[in-house]
Amino acid sequence: MNIKLSDPTQFNFKECVIGGDECVLVTPKSMGVDWNDDNKYFRSSVWRRSDMFPVSLGWRKFMNWGEKPEFEPWDSTNTNVISTIKKDGTSLIVSRYKGELIVRTRGTVDASLLTNGHEIEFLKKKYPKAFNNMWLDLEKYSLLFEWTTPSNRIVLNESPEPVLWLIGIVEHATYTYFSQFELDQQSFYLGVSRPDSIEGKIDDIINFTQTNTSIEGVVVCSGDDQVLKKIKTPRYIFLHRAFTGIKTADQLFEYFVEQGCAERPEFENWLSSTFDWELVVSLKDILDELYLKWKRVNTRLNWMYTYINSPDLQQLDRKAQAGKILELFPQHSGMAFGLLSNKNISPQKLWDTLQ
Repeated sequence: MNIKLSDPTQFNFKECVIGGDECVLVTPKSMGVDWNDDNKYFRSSVWRRSDMFPVSLGWRKFMNWGEKPEFEPWDSTNTNVISTIKKDGTSLIVSRYKGELIVRTRGTVDASLLTNGHEIEFLKKKYPKAFNNMWLDLEKYSLLFEWTTPSNRIVLNESPEPVLWLIGIVEHATYTYFSQFELDQQSFYLGVSRPDSIEGKIDDIINFTQTNTSIEGVVVCSGDDQVLKKIKTPRYIFLHRAFTGIKTADQLFEYFVEQGCAERPEFENWLSSTFDWELVVSLKDILDELYLKWKRVNTRLNWMYTYINSPDLQQLDRKAQAGKILELFPQHSGMAFGLLSNKNISPQKLWDTLQ
């Protein structure tokens, strides 16, 4: 396999030493990489630095259904499609090079160094064959697992303890995948479960994802299972936005306004019923901050509103009122003039100005 990276500026290179050789982990710098047939091999892969010999290979880049259709095009003549349920976890890639076992994630060379890396030893004991088998002994294959665990929940609560799911095996020499049928067979040999699968027409599978609310989505396969496409459920996309997008009180405020700036118990009930109670628990500190700041906003607004409607200000002419406002509210004079003119002020404007 002769692979060259035509535009290295779009990728990160992490130096490492494996089996005594200098190697490099290649990953994309951002979500905006211009993926093509030259660079699709560098979604997450480790190579020997001297000659780009493959050491550990993850999936080639594959797109969402309907995204960039000219890239690894879908075989529309394939009427019967196999799809697997996409588990909401972390990719765990296992291979061996010069006798050294490599257990990594997409962005790491050693998964044991992660925050929950202690689980790797637990997984080795739970699935011994997954880390010691004939495919690894050949040093020509990478085994791909999905690692689901409550200690690193992405969105869905997939498993009550660390679990591995066999999702792929990559042949290094050709960068080709085992078929879904072959993976089903290997799951018995490795002692690792496979995600559930669905077989049928592509339109039926797409319709299935549009109504299902309990899974991340599916991965559909065509072209001897060498072309993969992701189809995520609308529900998961909605949940993912909340779970991964709310990192600050400002980001949570958007949802707060949508619910009419509700009192905390009511807002938490809405978050719980719309998303998940565990999201509410994880957002406790941010909720504390939001309601503390909103209380401060309302305190300042009420004081401003009280003064603007006081007889002392109302008896003055417009010019004198303006002078008083500029004197008392130099930083918020625009809002004070709006209140004086009985203008409605949006919650977002109050939040941005008065907190």
